[in-house]
Amino acid sequence: MNEYYIKPNSHFKTFFMKGLLYKTLLFSMLIVSQAGYAQDAETTSKGYGDFRIYGGLNSTSGTGFKDFVDGAIHDHSVSGQLGYTVGISGTFGNHFYLAPGLYYSAQKTETTTTEAGNLPGAASFKGKTTINSINLPIRVGFRLLDANHSGIFNLRLFGGVVGSHVLGVSHEGDDEIKVSKDDFNDFMISTQFGFGIDILIAFVDFGYDLGMTDFYKLEGTQKSNQFFINAGVRF
Repeated sequence: MNEYYIKPNSHFKTFFMKGLLYKTLLFSMLIVSQAGYAQDAETTSKGYGDFRIYGGLNSTSGTGFKDFVDGAIHDHSVSGQLGYTVGISGTFGNHFYLAPGLYYSAQKTETTTTEAGNLPGAASFKGKTTINSINLPIRVGFRLLDANHSGIFNLRLFGGVVGSHVLGVSHEGDDEIKVSKDDFNDFMISTQFGFGIDILIAFVDFGYDLGMTDFYKLEGTQKSNQFFINAGVRF
């Protein structure tokens, strides 16, 4: 479990650098995809593309942080629970490919809050939170085999960026630690990487989302990181 400590807000100091990082990453992805298209044009006269529908499971990585409430330091421990994802995507290109998409996700966590030190009589609260979001990924990838001549089986590596917008938040448990949509940033950015397997019209993707922007509006460094596995069909 990672542990983070609340610190003064530094968003204004790092805003320019983060913006430059995201623009540089996106520009690099476009360059790689264009290079892939050029290579495909040299190796085959037939283009390749497909449309994909999928569903899957996700699990948020555990984290922790401290804050100061009512004259006492509180420890917050957040553990990931199984959530789900449904989405669509397309791939354009042969060995090197571009894969934009759109998916809906429900991330689920369980939070336990206690007064620091766990002293006798210290208050303890527990609750479960579900964060629903719409996500726009832009990925680039590499197929190990020529897609035009290997329709039965293929292996892929992929990576990219994901923009996420929080649609709603629900809470079950103690009201003392209840959170709502207003406690989360409306828009977040993460990087995504993983590998996939194509078998006939079916496919499976395994990956990880690494948060680049803060998850909560409260001052700190909490990021949304999660593992995922998706499976679906392609046309």
